[in-house]
Amino acid sequence: MTVTVNIAAGEVDSRAHFVSEIKEKIRQGERRRIFYIVPNHVKFDSEVDVLSRLAEEGGQLDGQQSYAQSQVQVYSLSRLAWRLLEDEGVVQPPVLGAAGLFVMVSKILQEEKGRLPIFARMAAKRGFIEKLVAQLSELRASRVTPEELLNIVSEIDTSNDQQKALNASALQQKLRDLAVVADAFNQKMGNDYILSQETLPYFVEQMKNPDLTDAIFYFEGFTGFTAAEWALVQLLVQHTDVQIALLGRVDAADPLKYENAGSVFDKPLETARTIRAMAKTADVDFNVKVLDESTNNVLESTRTNLLRAWEKLGAYRDFSADLKQQQATDLNVFVGANVVTELEEVARRIREDLRGDANLHLRDILVLARDLNPYAKHLPAVMDSFDLSYFLDNDVKMGNHPLVELTTTLLANPSVLYQKDKILTILKTGYLRPLIDGQLMDSETYFEAVSYLENYLDGHRVARRVWQNDTAEFALFKVEGNEETAAFNEDQAVNKLINELKRFVHHLLDALTEAFAEVKTIEEGARVLMTFLQEEKLPEAVLEQRDGLTDAGELMKAQQLQEVWQLFTNILEQLVAVAGDEDFARSTFLSALQAGFSGGTFSGIPNQLDQLTISEAGIVQSQKYKKLYFIGATRSSLPAQANNKSLLSDQDRLMVQPALENQEDPRYLQESAQQQMASESLLFYNALQTAADSVTMSYPLLDQDGNVNEPSPYLMRLAHAFGFAEDDFDKVRAQADGLADLVENYAGTASATLSQLVKLSTDNESESAMAKVRAGLADAGYAEQMKRVLASQKYKNEPADVSRELAKELFGNSPLVLSISQVESFYRNPYEYFLKYGLRLNEKPTAEIDNRTEGTVYHAIFEKTVNQVIGQQERLADATNEEISQDVDTALATLLTNPKYSELTEEGQGAALANAMNKQSNKVLQNLRDVSRLSAASQPVAVEEGFGLQSNGLPAIEMTDGQRSVKLRGKVDRFDRQDGIGDFGTIIDYKLSGKTFKYADAANGLELQLLAYWQAVNENNQKLGLAASGHVGGAFFAPINDQQTAFKDFKDSFDELLAGDLKAPGNKLRGLYLDDEDYADSLDNIDMGEASAAYAMQKNKTTPGFNSNISDFITTDNLDLLMRRNRELILDAAEKIEKGQFKLSPSKSALTYSKYLDVMRFDAALGDKYEDFRYSGQKGPVMKALSADYEAEDSEKENGHA
Repeated sequence: MTVTVNIAAGEVDSRAHFVSEIKEKIRQGERRRIFYIVPNHVKFDSEVDVLSRLAEEGGQLDGQQSYAQSQVQVYSLSRLAWRLLEDEGVVQPPVLGAAGLFVMVSKILQEEKGRLPIFARMAAKRGFIEKLVAQLSELRASRVTPEELLNIVSEIDTSNDQQKALNASALQQKLRDLAVVADAFNQKMGNDYILSQETLPYFVEQMKNPDLTDAIFYFEGFTGFTAAEWALVQLLVQHTDVQIALLGRVDAADPLKYENAGSVFDKPLETARTIRAMAKTADVDFNVKVLDESTNNVLESTRTNLLRAWEKLGAYRDFSADLKQQQATDLNVFVGANVVTELEEVARRIREDLRGDANLHLRDILVLARDLNPYAKHLPAVMDSFDLSYFLDNDVKMGNHPLVELTTTLLANPSVLYQKDKILTILKTGYLRPLIDGQLMDSETYFEAVSYLENYLDGHRVARRVWQNDTAEFALFKVEGNEETAAFNEDQAVNKLINELKRFVHHLLDALTEAFAEVKTIEEGARVLMTFLQEEKLPEAVLEQRDGLTDAGELMKAQQLQEVWQLFTNILEQLVAVAGDEDFARSTFLSALQAGFSGGTFSGIPNQLDQLTISEAGIVQSQKYKKLYFIGATRSSLPAQANNKSLLSDQDRLMVQPALENQEDPRYLQESAQQQMASESLLFYNALQTAADSVTMSYPLLDQDGNVNEPSPYLMRLAHAFGFAEDDFDKVRAQADGLADLVENYAGTASATLSQLVKLSTDNESESAMAKVRAGLADAGYAEQMKRVLASQKYKNEPADVSRELAKELFGNSPLVLSISQVESFYRNPYEYFLKYGLRLNEKPTAEIDNRTEGTVYHAIFEKTVNQVIGQQERLADATNEEISQDVDTALATLLTNPKYSELTEEGQGAALANAMNKQSNKVLQNLRDVSRLSAASQPVAVEEGFGLQSNGLPAIEMTDGQRSVKLRGKVDRFDRQDGIGDFGTIIDYKLSGKTFKYADAANGLELQLLAYWQAVNENNQKLGLAASGHVGGAFFAPINDQQTAFKDFKDSFDELLAGDLKAPGNKLRGLYLDDEDYADSLDNIDMGEASAAYAMQKNKTTPGFNSNISDFITTDNLDLLMRRNRELILDAAEKIEKGQFKLSPSKSALTYSKYLDVMRFDAALGDKYEDFRYSGQKGPVMKALSADYEAEDSEKENGHA
C-alpha cells in the first residue's frame, strides 16, 4: 500500500496527469476498481470531464460517439461512503435533523438543569439551543468528547500566565456543562440516529478492517479536509493505495519542508504533512511527486500568469509583470457607480463577449463574489433586462417561503392569532381557502377577496370577539342608493365576499385552537396539525400551485414548493420518532419546526443547459470556465472577515487543538476564525484558477447605504502588479454622458438601452445619432417604448389648467360654496386642493388613531361638556372638577358607542389612548374653566356653531366684489358672551397643538380661519346673544395637548412651577384681541405693568393701554386691513378654482405631512418650485407692507376715477 501526494501549482493541470496515469494503468491490465474523488459541489462536472478525458486519451471519442467506463468511477466523499457501506451490506441509520435535535436538546436542558450552572441560565436565551446543538454536532463529527477536552485543559501549564489561567478556568466551567449535556445527548442518540456531520465517521466506524486491496483512490480538487473527512482519509491511507493532488510550489529535493508563514499554499502543504504523519503511523509507503511544469499540462497563459503573480502577492512578496506577461494576460478592472451599475456593466460585457466569440457560451462564464448578499435582490431584474439566463449557485434558505410562514404562524400563541398581521399572513399564502361544495375557492376570486379584506382591516382595528361574532358583519363599502344600479350590486357583492372570508377565518382559527386544546404529546400534536391541514385541503392547494407554476414554466419555484412540503413532513416525522411521547408544549413544538426550517435550503440544480453561473468565492468551483467576473471586490468583503459564533471560542480552540493533533489518533475541530481568514489568500487563488482566458474584477464605488467603498487590497495588489494604477480603472457611471457614450459603452439589449436612454437629455444630440438609436430600437420591436421614453424627456411636472366646464362639474356652480379650511388648503398647495377636493383622492384608511380622529374626539367631548353648562345657563367658571370629570366620562362613553371609534375600546393601546384622552380632556377643560374665572361675567353661549352648514344654523358668509362671489361655511368651536350686556364676544378655537396667529400667513392665505370666524359672528351678533352693537373682541386658539416652552424663554418662578402654583406657560390662549381696554379687562383684569397668566397680554407700566409689541394685540385699523385681505384672498381662490387653475406651487411646509406626494412627484431639484409668497416677517413688517399695498391700490383707483 502506497500513499502518493502529487504537488503542483495551480497552473498545472493535475487532472490531466491523473487521467493519463489511469489510462496507462488500464492499458497495462490494471484490474482494480479506480475511485476518483472530488469535492461534492463539482462532482457532476468532474465526472463528465474525467470520462471525456479518458475517452480522448484513448482516441475513443470521435464525433458523436459515446464513451462508457465501469472501472473508473467519480465520487464525492459522502457518496463514496454510501457506496462502500452498500457493498458491505450495512444500512446507515437515519440522519436526525434540526427539529429533532432541537426537541432532544431542549428536553436535556430541562432534565439536567440542576447540574448545569451555566447552560441552565442561558437556555432561555434566543438562539442558544441552536448554538448548543451545533457544538454537540461538531464534537461528535470530530470524535472528540468534552471529557477529553477537560483533561487537556487541566494539563495546561498556567502557572506563569494569569490570563491563561483565567481563560482555562472559564473553559473548564463551560466544558463541564457541555460534558453533562453531551453524555445525555449521546445516550438519547444511541445507535438509532446519526447526525448529518457523522456520515463519514459512521462509515469509518463500520469499516474497521475493510478489504480495499481491489481499489485505488485518486483525490483531486481538495486543499484540505474537515474533521469528518480526515477520518475517512486516514482509513484509506491505512488500507489501500491513495493518490492525492494538492496545490503547492515546492523544492523537489525537500518538498514538504516548512516555508515562511503566509504562503498561499500553507493549508494544502500542511494537509500533505498530516497525510505523511498518517502514513508513517500506519507504516505504509509515502511518496511525494512534484508534477513537471514543462509538460503540456500547463494551463492557459492568462490563468498561469495571474496564479504565479498571486502566489507571490498573496504571500506579501514583490511581483511585477513584465511587458510580455502584461500583454499575454487578459486582466480588466472597473469601478461601478453602485452595485446595480456594476451588475449592469458585467451583464453588458458578457453580451459583448458572446457577440465577439461565436464559440463562447453562457456556461463558459462564471460570476463570483466573496459575498453575494448586496447583489442578490438586484440580480433577477438586471439579468432579465439583459436577457441573460443564469443559475444562482448559492444556498437559498427556505425560511421565507410562504408555506413555512403559514405553518409557523398557525402554531403561534392562540391569543395573537386574531391579530391583523397573523390573519393576513395566513390568508395571503393562499394555501388555506374557503371550501365551496367541497372544493377550494378559485384563487382569483379568493385573492381578490383577501385584497378587499386587507383594505377593510387597514381602516379598522377588529377585536377577536368581533371576528368570532358571525352576526357582526364587515362593510367595506356603504351600500346605499338605487338597488338596481351596477355600483350598488358590486358594493354589496364585495361586502358579502369579505364577510365570507371573515367567517372562514373565524371557523378556521377556532377549529385550530379547539384541535390543539386536548393535545397531550408531541405525537398527538403532529397528527392533529397534519389532520387539520388535510381537512382544510392544504395538500390539494399545494399541488394546485405546483401544477400552475409548472404550466407557467416556473420550474424552479415548483420544485422549491415540493421541497418545502417534503421538509415539513420530514420534520413532523422526526419529531414523532424522536420525542413523540414527550409532553406537548406549543412553544417548543413551534421552535422545533422553526429550527427544522431554518436549516433547510433549496437544492441548486440548473434548469437549462446553457446558463451563466453566479456563485460565491467560498464555494468550490469547476475549472472549466473561460471567463471570470469577480464582483464586489471591496476592502470590507475581500478578504472576508470571519467571526466565530460557536460555544467554543477561537481562544478555547487554540488551547486544545495542538493536543488533539498530536495524539496517536489525530482529531480536528473546525477551523478558528483566524485560520479561516488565513485561508482567504488561498481562496482567492482558487477563484483565479476557475477561468482560462480572461479575468475581470470590479467593485461598486458606493455601497447600499451611500458610503464610499475602498477597493480590496487583493484587487489593488494584483492590478498594480500588471501595470494598473487606480486611475487606470475603467469608471462606469450610473448613466451615459450623451448618445455617443450610450451607444459605445452602455448599449446592451433593447430593454437595457431604453433604461439608459430614459436618463439622458437628448436636446443637444444630433439627428443622425438619434436616427441610429431609433432604428436600432425599432428593429428590436421597441419603437413604441422609445417614443414614450423620448416624450418623457420633454415632460415638465406642471399641471395643465382644467376647463371651466370640468371645474364646474367637480366643484359646483358659481357662486362656489367653500369651507375656510378648503381655502387655506388651496393656498398651501393649489394642486393638492385639486387632488383632494376635485378628484376626491383619499389615502387608504388606517386603523390608527391619527391627529384628525383625535381632534374630532376632543371636539366632541368639549362640545357635550360645554353644552351641559349652556343648557343649565351657567358659567363655565362655576364648574367643579368633579362636575367636569363626570361630564367628560359621560361624553366619552357616549362617543365610544359609535363604531367609528371602536379602536378606542380595544384592550391595550386603544383603551390606553382613550384613558389618556379622558385625562387630557379634564385637564384642558379645567384650564379653560380657570381662564373663565379671570372674567367676571363671561359665559359660553354656543358650541360647534355652524354657518352655511344647516338650514336652521347661521347663514353662510357671502362675499362679492361685483364680479366675483363666493359663499363660506364653517364651524365655530365655542363662542362666549364676554360681558353681561353683550357688548363683546370671544371666539375659542381648539387646536391639538399650540398655535399663534402669524400675520404673514394671514396675508398670504395660509391663516384665514380666525378672521373668517370673526366676520361670521359679527354678521350674526344678535343670534349669538350679543347686543345689536355688540361685536367680537378677540379670537383665541386653545391648545389641547401640553405645549413645551424653551428653557431660555421661561421668565417666571421655577419654585412656583414645580409646586404646581403656576400654569404651564406654553398653554396660554394665543390669537388676536382688540385694543379695547374694556374688552381686555373683561378677559383678565390685570394691573398696570402686569402680564396675564392666561393670555399674551401685558399692561404698560406707566401709561394707560397695553404693550402693542405683543403680536396678539391688534388695532381696529389693522384688523380692518386683515379683513380686507382675507376677503380678497377668498375671492381670488374662488376665481382660480372656477377657472381650473391649480398650479403645483406648494408652501415649503405643505409637503411635510402631505398624503399626495406620490401623486404630485414634487422635486425641487428637478425644477419644481415652491410658492414665493408676497409677505414675510413678523407683525410690524407685514402690516406695514399690507398698508402700503392698499394705499397704492386705493390711490390708483382714485386716479382712475378722476
